[in-house]
Amino acid sequence: MGHLNGKRVAMVIANQFEDSEVIDPKQYLEEHGAQVTLIAPELGTLQGKKGAKIEPDTTFEKVSVKDFDALVIPGGGAPENLRIFEPAVEFTREFVASGKPVASICHGPQLLIS
Repeated sequence: MGHLNGKRVAMVIANQFEDSEVIDPKQYLEEHGAQVTLIAPELGTLQGKKGAKIEPDTTFEKVSVKDFDALVIPGGGAPENLRIFEPAVEFTREFVASGKPVASICHGPQLLIS
């Protein structure tokens, strides 16, 4: 079960995230040994579309692409909120350019398009 031991995964989130697209992948990755860091525009409780509440670990200003091995972009309304936040767009752009794995779920590609 630890085939992701030592891997650091960035997950970018914002208000109106799709609950299951954050909670389930995060749980799966952690169960398999990855360290998942929730990154948001600002600290504080974020609200999911279906009522889940989650606290981000950090903000875009405090992280670097070099800190992570992979990126996950959940869907829901979060990508729409992130694509108008330049630090999120820049972080994503740099991640794609790095050649490291990037996964996007449902509406997640909206951030990739930006």
